[in-house]
Amino acid sequence: MIQEIMFLIVNCALPTPVTPTSGVTRDDWLSYVLGWADDTVTALSLVIAMFVFLFTSWSLLVKFNEARQVRRPYGGKKSISLGHWADVRTPKKGATEWGEVGLLAILNGCLLVVIVYLLSQMVNIV
Repeated sequence: MIQEIMFLIVNCALPTPVTPTSGVTRDDWLSYVLGWADDTVTALSLVIAMFVFLFTSWSLLVKFNEARQVRRPYGGKKSISLGHWADVRTPKKGATEWGEVGLLAILNGCLLVVIVYLLSQMVNIV
């Protein structure tokens, strides 16, 4: 019984590893690990780019909502006592202007382009 179990343990075949996307030049474990490291760097760069995209989109939406909520002169309710259109609420001091929203959109686009370029260079180096 023990000899049969030892025979099965000794003659077990190792599983064939999953080949990385970069390919394996030699059939040893080191080339597999290097290929998997390359795949990990590629996946990590995609995750970083996703977080940068989400952050820039969130900041742009926040600025857009700030600019949209500010009331401008002559856009308020009609004043009964004055008989003409008057702004009931004045804009807050330091309120977001639409120019700031446009500038932030341009800067976020440039930031995304730079981040994607740097991450693609990182993938090519590793």
